[in-house]
Amino acid sequence: MPTALALLATAIASTGCPSEGGPGGEAAAQRSPPPPVETAVVKPAKHDVAREVVLPVELWAWQQVSVVAKVTGYVETVPVDRGSVVKAGDLLATVSVPELEDEKRKRAADVRVAEADVASATAEHELQVLTIQRMDKLVADNAVSVQEYDVAKAREVVSKSAIAHAEARAAAARESLRSTETWIAYATIAAPFAGVLTDRWVHPGALVSSVERTPLFHVVDIATIRAVVDVPEAEAPRVQADRTSVRVSIPEIAGVFSGTVSRSATALDPKTRTLRVEVDLKNPDRQLLPRMYGQATLVLELHKDVLTVPSTAVARSGNETVVFVVQDGKARKVPVKIGLDDGKLAEVQSGPGAEDAVAAQARGLSDGASVKVIDAPKEKR
Repeated sequence: MPTALALLATAIASTGCPSEGGPGGEAAAQRSPPPPVETAVVKPAKHDVAREVVLPVELWAWQQVSVVAKVTGYVETVPVDRGSVVKAGDLLATVSVPELEDEKRKRAADVRVAEADVASATAEHELQVLTIQRMDKLVADNAVSVQEYDVAKAREVVSKSAIAHAEARAAAARESLRSTETWIAYATIAAPFAGVLTDRWVHPGALVSSVERTPLFHVVDIATIRAVVDVPEAEAPRVQADRTSVRVSIPEIAGVFSGTVSRSATALDPKTRTLRVEVDLKNPDRQLLPRMYGQATLVLELHKDVLTVPSTAVARSGNETVVFVVQDGKARKVPVKIGLDDGKLAEVQSGPGAEDAVAAQARGLSDGASVKVIDAPKEKR
């Protein structure tokens, strides 16, 4: 019966012991190389690159006003309603003020009386002038005393002053009449500018008060819309009126509305530390409505026609910014200086040339790594 030692020797012999030159030793000595990294390659090309910031935007009417009553009375007619489109000067309402009509008639009578006084004073003066002319000959003939002549001349001066006094009273009466007519004109409520009535608060027969400043209508002008944006302090110095381009998008409305910063507050809000700017947007179809919210994209910096690579082609290697140029199936690390980066394209200020084949995706690459070039996916910019 074989001993245990003999059985162990037999088992070792049948299994075999790997040697340096055997198949198992060869696998340990030579590991298989890693597979090549698949990536598309691109050549640096010239494009426009922008530094942009996206901020909330609120739409305001170009101008708006609440129309109030200037006189106290009863509303007589209201030919418009909420939603009516009006032009500047269009009739909105009339207010009946009988007291003003009565006052107008009284003032007109005062004017007539004052004008009659002017006519009377003028006639009196003309009479005094004729009297003096006649007395000139009589005094020379000693038919009239010098005392009587002097009295006549004094009366002529007084009559001339009476004309000036009557004319002053007539001017004051006419001014009082004109003032009353101005107040009567306030009884006709007209549109202050072209726009749309967004509210109407009165109906015929309603009492309106000049003391309580009763609101009658709310009129807004939305032919042009103010897009209001609050720019954070960090970005405020880069925003310039008439130069900074803006794109406004409203979720409820398809399309993008483009414009330029029209005006700036030129001072930060001390509470929010933001700079308020406005963009004027033409609104001929009245699509844009006041108090809508959306997003505004401000182009803070724009570099036109500069050499670019995809943003994904740029990587950090230690303290360097690099791209990988593919040559003979190998990735070669090339230091690069990047300018603007909009998230899709990065501006190349120095580094690879326009003819270099740059790996479109730097992730997973290292200097000297094997590369398998594949077709670049088609993307819409």
